Amino acid sequence: MNKIKVLWIDDEHEEYEDFKIDADINGIKFECIKSYEEFKNMGDEILKYNAIVLDFLFFNKKDQVAGTEQDGREKVKPIEFSLNHITTNEKYKNIPWFVYTRQEGVTNETNLLEANNKKYYIKVNDQEQLFNDIKTSVNNQPEYQLKNKIDALNESAEFKNLLKNEYLELLKVCYDDVLGKASFEVEDNTIFQKLVHFIKQMGSHKIEPVNQNFNDIRKIIEKLFDKLFELEIVPKEFIAEPSEIIPEKFKDKPNNIPIEYKAKPHTKAMNLLIGPTKYNSTKYPQDMFEFDNDFRNKYHIKLIFNNISKLFDILQDESHAKNDLIYNVDSYKNNAKSDYLYRSCIYLLFDILYWFQDFIAKDVKNKWMIRNSYNDSFKYINEIFEGEIVEIKPDKNGNVIGLFTSHKNEKFPNILPKILVPPNIVKNYDLKTCQTIKCKLINQYKILQVAEIILENNVIKQ
Repeated sequence: MNKIKVLWIDDEHEEYEDFKIDADINGIKFECIKSYEEFKNMGDEILKYNAIVLDFLFFNKKDQVAGTEQDGREKVKPIEFSLNHITTNEKYKNIPWFVYTRQEGVTNETNLLEANNKKYYIKVNDQEQLFNDIKTSVNNQPEYQLKNKIDALNESAEFKNLLKNEYLELLKVCYDDVLGKASFEVEDNTIFQKLVHFIKQMGSHKIEPVNQNFNDIRKIIEKLFDKLFELEIVPKEFIAEPSEIIPEKFKDKPNNIPIEYKAKPHTKAMNLLIGPTKYNSTKYPQDMFEFDNDFRNKYHIKLIFNNISKLFDILQDESHAKNDLIYNVDSYKNNAKSDYLYRSCIYLLFDILYWFQDFIAKDVKNKWMIRNSYNDSFKYINEIFEGEIVEIKPDKNGNVIGLFTSHKNEKFPNILPKILVPPNIVKNYDLKTCQTIKCKLINQYKILQVAEIILENNVIKQ
């Protein structure tokens, strides 16, 4: 178990050597400074500490001398400056902090404790309580938990130090608020274990084909998509289980169910986010979604999901049956003179995971939006819309379908650019491109489509 590293800001810390010894016995190691100036100048060195303890009165400047910490208006400022430095900095705000002082009634002199729902601890009297509260707070910190998970691995001390010093940020993808609690356990087949295995492989001279596990890379990417669903970054329309959208005519004929109805949620999300890959060819009405282009550019979404698309092409091919291959990845890896393809996939995975952590930490919910027109369309299902047949074409099953675009109107100004016209309606009305029609819409199997043609004097408007 790692000792808890605590930064202590107190100009009188040298008078409390017994306190430091007791702390060490309790698994807490204190490192001490005397002033706010030293604290402020530490920069990101602060991040190496699991907690911060502050006296209520301490030096503002590094070169102050005993007795001057209470001079005039300097009395409260050092602690106010220090706590403000902690609580307003995005990097430091999650570090637990505690006020350990000889001063009674310090809450009367600053509202910082009350504002942060904190209490203060009286020196000597509250020593044990302080130790217990430090340990409780730190043990709930994800980074401390992660380091303990690393220490629990049956690996060399050198490799564990490598993980903590060079790969800790990558492994933070296993936090509860990133890829989830299940990925954070030290046991076989978890994301944590997979990543540790990949890191270890990257340090080897050559990774033999038999040890190249492309499938584990794919599983981690799929977990990433699951998190997009959980956070509702991917629209909820893509979460429906296949059984919810299978037409009645296929319910008793499972072998005849078209592949688009069998697609898993993450596959449908893939089609939305990056477009269909060689294997993820399921069609879904992408036109019903719109993206904030500034948002996409700001977070490099096109680049990242294009990389995911290319990665999936390789991963899927490697895991498919011999009669369903495009790239013959398995054959290539078994005959290649190097392991660079596999290493490149791992490095690309690492890059995606680094990006993903930063991405979901931002305000990204609902940035992938269903067009307002699609949401609004459910209000106007029974209304009549006039528009044009812009395309007649066969679908992948050979059925002739149409695409309809509604003319803009006040109620429905942002109508979807293309709305499906089912094969039966195309056939029954012998629809042609450039025809103007009036119709009613319906939401069928999560797809907005034409439900009925409205005739004028028993003919379609030309």
